[in-house]
Amino acid sequence: MKFSEGNKLAQDPLSGCVVIREHVQHMWLPPRYLNGRIGSGVKELLERQIGKYNESLDGIHLAYSKVKVIQRASFLLYDSVDMHFDVHYDVVIFRVYPGTLLKKPPEANQSTTYGINPIFKKSVEKPKSTLPEPKVSIADRVSIAEAKVLAFAAEKSMTFSDIPAIIALSKSLAKDKVALDTIHMDRTTASYKMTHGLGKTLKEELIEELQNTFFSLNIDECTSKTNIRVVAVLASYYSRRECKVVVKHLSSFSIIKVDSESLYSALVNMFEEYKLPWGNLISVLMDSCNVMRGSKTGLETRIRNNKAPHLIDIDGDSCHHAHNAAKSFCEPFEKYVEYLLTSLFNDFKWSADKREALQLICEALGIKYTTPEGYVSHRWLSVYDVSLDTERMWDAYVVFYFSFLTKKDGAIYSDCIFEVFKKCNIANSTKEAIGKLQKKLGQKKMTKDGQARTNRIIQKLFYTAKKTKVLLHIYTAVLPLLKKYVMLFQMNQPMIHLLNDKQTELLTNFMSLFIKPEVLKDISSARLVQLEVYDDRNYLPESSVFLVRYINSNLQGAIARDMVLTLKKAYAKCGKCLQTKMPVNNGLLKSISAIDPRCLGHTITVRHLLKLSKLIPNVLKDESAKERYDLEVRMFVVDKHTPVIGDTDIVTWWANVDSSKYPHLTRMVFSVLSCFHGPAVESNFSLMQQVMNTNTATLEVESLSAVQTVKYELKSSGKSALEYFDRGIHDPINPHLCRNMRAAYRHYQEHKDSKKEKKEDRLNELGICTVNKVSADHLGCLIHKVINMSVPVPEWTFDPNQVKGQEMICKVTKVEYKKGVLGIYGELTEDSLATIQERFAASEEMKHEEDEMDISQNNNTIDQSAKMTEKKREKRKKKFSEDIEYQEESLSNTSQNQNDSLFTSSLSLDETPNSQNLEMQTSDRDNSNMKVKKKKKRKREDVDEIRDDEEAETLNLLDQDLLVKDEKRKKKRRKRERRDVSEDVEDLNDSGINGSSSDGHIENDDALYNDSSDGRKKKHKKKKRKIAND
Repeated sequence: MKFSEGNKLAQDPLSGCVVIREHVQHMWLPPRYLNGRIGSGVKELLERQIGKYNESLDGIHLAYSKVKVIQRASFLLYDSVDMHFDVHYDVVIFRVYPGTLLKKPPEANQSTTYGINPIFKKSVEKPKSTLPEPKVSIADRVSIAEAKVLAFAAEKSMTFSDIPAIIALSKSLAKDKVALDTIHMDRTTASYKMTHGLGKTLKEELIEELQNTFFSLNIDECTSKTNIRVVAVLASYYSRRECKVVVKHLSSFSIIKVDSESLYSALVNMFEEYKLPWGNLISVLMDSCNVMRGSKTGLETRIRNNKAPHLIDIDGDSCHHAHNAAKSFCEPFEKYVEYLLTSLFNDFKWSADKREALQLICEALGIKYTTPEGYVSHRWLSVYDVSLDTERMWDAYVVFYFSFLTKKDGAIYSDCIFEVFKKCNIANSTKEAIGKLQKKLGQKKMTKDGQARTNRIIQKLFYTAKKTKVLLHIYTAVLPLLKKYVMLFQMNQPMIHLLNDKQTELLTNFMSLFIKPEVLKDISSARLVQLEVYDDRNYLPESSVFLVRYINSNLQGAIARDMVLTLKKAYAKCGKCLQTKMPVNNGLLKSISAIDPRCLGHTITVRHLLKLSKLIPNVLKDESAKERYDLEVRMFVVDKHTPVIGDTDIVTWWANVDSSKYPHLTRMVFSVLSCFHGPAVESNFSLMQQVMNTNTATLEVESLSAVQTVKYELKSSGKSALEYFDRGIHDPINPHLCRNMRAAYRHYQEHKDSKKEKKEDRLNELGICTVNKVSADHLGCLIHKVINMSVPVPEWTFDPNQVKGQEMICKVTKVEYKKGVLGIYGELTEDSLATIQERFAASEEMKHEEDEMDISQNNNTIDQSAKMTEKKREKRKKKFSEDIEYQEESLSNTSQNQNDSLFTSSLSLDETPNSQNLEMQTSDRDNSNMKVKKKKKRKREDVDEIRDDEEAETLNLLDQDLLVKDEKRKKKRRKRERRDVSEDVEDLNDSGINGSSSDGHIENDDALYNDSSDGRKKKHKKKKRKIAND
């Protein structure tokens, strides 16, 4: 459609067309459109918009005309290499709203289509010759969709377990197709929206809750796969909104040196940043290393001494204590079993054919196959799990490693193979197949290390098989006591009320393996801790010690006696470790156990509940509150209307208690239930190793913290991500979330600026400058590590030629982008300032010498000079004042039009070159700044002799002539700059953009650009004056 047709169509109110005059649009073009191709580039951009919806116009673009460029030159934004500029043009758009009336008259030989604009005719009226579209069945469409999902999973290396989640996400997003079509998110956008959008919202909600409730922390440190030391902080508290105790991720931050002082400073900074009151902190659970729980300078000691004297002590992580006790039990056996487990793991880890052969043997023997695993050295109870698998697959290992025996040893230990076959009831054909497999394995070539490892395994499977089986049985029989305790307190449910009881039960049960029952009967916790485990008088008779009978039945002679002594030594060492590590005599834990609903109705329950107000002083601070708590405890113990004790957990039971009747008691109970009792923070590190690895080496800890915050929020809510954000199109939304998601980019830029300022501060401390400003013609500003952007020279208060060719160092202090204008702020260094002062002083001195030389030359020819008449004197004064007014007007217009311009800069020196402030900002000279005042034609006057009494007046006029010459030099320089710009604009007008297929054309404002012929005329006049003077 031509613009004239659209303009005519817009006159009809029922056409839906509107003409918008001088619509301003921002455009950008790549550098290939330089050298006179800008016009064609603008034409291409406008032609692409024809027939498409334009958000800024709120309608469909139909035609355009009278395109004008309203800038002299393009400018750059950020690190982009594109040229940015603004144009305005007349445009015809098709714009309708609900209730708009449309009319289209019928056309000849065509079906009538009312209410449709002609621009859409082709998409509505289908030619009769068009073949019908092929019909695709729903089954085929489903198959194509399934193939698309599977191809996407393969492309992104996803697991098959992720495919149902992808399909569910697609269905959820498809409910709001408008939002789905609008969403765009690349890698960087996803990162800062996760960190400063979703993660920021959830963290702010968490902080708001922690500021008004009691909470406990779980802190630990771990090194990521990218060699970054990350400290994770989890928070546990009772949520009145969800009516349960929740564990959420509070923060993760990196640290350089892991010591108590650094951790304490980081934790204090976190509390100050989040404005968390130390009075709400109940307890802090950490491992038992000296950095965390050292009695003198540990992190917990520093917190208790400096910030939270009310911090309760529930000891360290009791699960770690159980692991250490398991390690103490295994030490007397000199890692006999551990070396076997490690050799088996390494032998099958590097050999795929061995794993396949072992799997075939397990299938033939009817044994469940599992790949041999290695134990974790810092989690000693993992030895129990691996030992259990090894004991189960013992027969398969015997058949497998029989292949590597020598012929002599094979003949000796062939009975072992026959026993296995008889035990598993193997058929003859299966025996023959296993024999062939063993023969094939026996021919396998191995390295020296592999052969040595195989020999070590054979030694323990055949030569000392009985001892190995006895030790495996000891491990699998004793370690389950410790394993059961660890599994209980690794649960997510609050178990703090069971901690003391289970610790006492664990210690008592383990002591019963080798201690006399009369010693342990009715023993108090204090005496249990002080019991002498190395005193033989407390031991059971040797035949009654647990597993001694099994040892004597499987081993004989000195080997059996040594094994029994080693077993008793292991019992004593493990028992001593439990006595030392487990806080079974902790008075606080004893009082906390009284909150168990099963303890109601006893006097000891009342006594322990009353102690809680003194042991946890920050919950009830006033004496009146403590008195009220005392009364509520006594009333609650005898209350007959308490909830029924069933299968419900303790948090749900206390949530059903009438909090209005017992407000202080329930407040105390919920604050206690928030305490950590297990290593919950270790699951946080498992997630960290998945997210922050070598493939995501550039991932910042802030982004990792946001991911963990979202993960723990979903986990605590018990919902998936789709369930958490599931809502109807018209359901209420979370305004806080939407606001942060939209403002994520702004927060991201502020975060980048703050990091940049910190980096500059560090560089300043080292005396390193960040930006070089080179030469007087351009200001070189290092905006990006690979882009050195040049900015035109500002209008300084002194002539820029005075420092031309000199290199100056400028330290950038701030880079900001506001309302389409890029501002760069900085200051000169002292060396550069001294250079400017020296050049300025030298220039002034040189100028003064030139003035004196001109005066001396004029004195020699003063008799031959022409007299300046009164009329000429008045004209010169008038012209000088006009030039000064023009310069002031140009400077004022320049400051008023900074928002629509290309890059310039201004250096404020407070009228002297001694100032150190350099402010570089984008500005545009006004259109009037391009207007060059025409010089008035000079007329020659009659020459009169100069009298002696007019000599002094002539010298004054010569000084004024010097000032005028200086102003002329400045005007010539500005004129050259304007001429360069005008030539580019002339090339733009001559590029052939006028007369396009859409009747669109680009016109240049005559008031903005000047004809280059004016310069040639002025040059001609100047030449005539010179000839006349000669």
